[in-house]
Amino acid sequence: MGKYIACTLFIPFLPERFRGLPLKKRFRAARLIWAQIDRAIQLALFATFSFFVVLFVFAFSKGCPSGSSCESSGFSYFWSASPNEVGDTLAGVAGSLAFLWLIVTVMLQGKELAAQRKELQLSRKESSRMATALEAQADVFRDEQRQRQEEREKLVLEQRLGLLRNFIETECENLGWWYVEEPNSIVPQLHPYPLFSRDSKLGELPTDEYFWKQFLEVKRQTEYLQSAEVEITPDKRPPSNLPLLLEALVNNVLELEGKLSEDQKERLEKIGLHGFSTNLKKLIKMHIWGEPEVIQP
Repeated sequence: MGKYIACTLFIPFLPERFRGLPLKKRFRAARLIWAQIDRAIQLALFATFSFFVVLFVFAFSKGCPSGSSCESSGFSYFWSASPNEVGDTLAGVAGSLAFLWLIVTVMLQGKELAAQRKELQLSRKESSRMATALEAQADVFRDEQRQRQEEREKLVLEQRLGLLRNFIETECENLGWWYVEEPNSIVPQLHPYPLFSRDSKLGELPTDEYFWKQFLEVKRQTEYLQSAEVEITPDKRPPSNLPLLLEALVNNVLELEGKLSEDQKERLEKIGLHGFSTNLKKLIKMHIWGEPEVIQP
C-alpha cells in the first residue's frame, strides 16, 4: 500500500517526457522509477514526507500558546512570532531533516564501500586466475623452449658422434701396437695389437651399435694391457698425439650431456661413451706411445 501511495505522490516529479502520457502509464512509469531507487532513499523520502505531514498537522491545529488565544493555530502563532523564534523553529526543522539525510548518506556510503570491497575481491580472484593462466602459459612456453633446445642439441650430438665415428674409421684404422710374444726366445715373434676392431662389417652397423661394439673392444684391450706383461717394440709404437685428438673428440661429445634430454643421456650411457673416455685416459697414461707426429696445417 505504501508503495502505491509513494508512486502516486511521485507522479508530479516525473521527467518531462512522461508528463504527456495518460495517467495509467505515468503511474506505471512512476512505479518503475521508484523501484530503481535505493531502499534507504525510499525510507528517507517516506520519513521526510511523514515529517512534513506531522508538521502540517501541528501547524494548522488549534492550540493555546502562552499569550495567545486558543482559537489561533500554530501557523498563525509562527507567522506573528519574533524573528528569533522563527529562526529557532526553522533551525529545528532543518536540523531534523539534515540529521535524517546524514544517516541516509552514511548508509549509502556503507553500501558503496561494501560494493567496492566485493569488486576488489572479484578483481583479486580474477587477477589470481589470470596469474595462474599466465603461469601455465609460461610453463608451456618453457617446455616448448626446452624441447626446441633439446632438439637442437640432439642434432649437434648427431654431428659430433658422426665426426667421432669418421675419425675412428679413418685416422684410427691402424691404431695399435706391435708386441713381442716371447722376448727370451731365439726368434721373437711380433704380433699386432689393434685398439679398435677391424671387422669390416662394423661399418654397416647403426651409429649406436657401432660405438657399443668398438668401445667394448677398447675396454677389453685396456684391461689386457694393464694386466699382462706386454713388451711394446719401440719402433712400432703409434704417435702419442693420436689418442689426445681422440680424447678431444670424445670430450666434445660429453660436454653436451648437460643440455641433452633424458633419453639422449641414456643413449650415451648405453653405448658406453663414459667408459670409453675412462679407458682412453688410462691408455694415455701408459708408456706405450711413440713420438708425436707433426701435423701439417
